[in-house]
Amino acid sequence: MDQEKINQKKDFGREVISWQAPEFAEHNRGKWWIFCMTIIAISLIIYGILAESVIFSIVIILLVGVFFLTHNQKPKIVKIALTNTGIIFANRFFPFEDIRTFWIIYNPPEIKTLNLRMNRGVFKEIAIQLGDRDAAEIRAFLSTEIPEWKNRKETLSEILIRVLKL
Repeated sequence: MDQEKINQKKDFGREVISWQAPEFAEHNRGKWWIFCMTIIAISLIIYGILAESVIFSIVIILLVGVFFLTHNQKPKIVKIALTNTGIIFANRFFPFEDIRTFWIIYNPPEIKTLNLRMNRGVFKEIAIQLGDRDAAEIRAFLSTEIPEWKNRKETLSEILIRVLKL
C-alpha cells in the first residue's frame, strides 16, 4: 500500500493553512554552468590519476553520475498543509511532537523556505518551499505549536549549495 493511500486512511487533524509549491527549489543551470562543472570534474579526475589515487577519480565519476541522475528531474508541485496536529508535506505527515524546531528563511526571490529540524528519522532537516504563501502567517501559527529557532540564518554550506546550484 503506497503512502498516499495510507495517508487517506488516517486523520491528520483539521487543516489550518495550506498551499501548493514545488517539492524542492529548482535551479536553472545553463550551458555555462554545465561547462564549468564539467571542467571542475575533469580536473579532479585528472588530479586523482596524477596523484595515483584511482579511487578518488572513481568517486568523482560516481558523484557526477549520481548528481546528474538525481538533479535532472523537475520538482513536482505538492500540497503542503499545516494542521492542528502536524504538517503534511508531499503526502507525508510530520506530527508536531516529532519536530524539534522550525525556522523560516525568507529572502525573495532566491529563497523562501520553511525549515524543520526533526527529533529523529533519516532526514533530520526538511526544507519546504513557501511559494507565494505569507511567511508571517506560517510563523505565527507554527510558533504556537513548536519552538522557533530565532535568528537562524543559512549556513555556509547551504549558501554554497544555492549559489553553485547544486
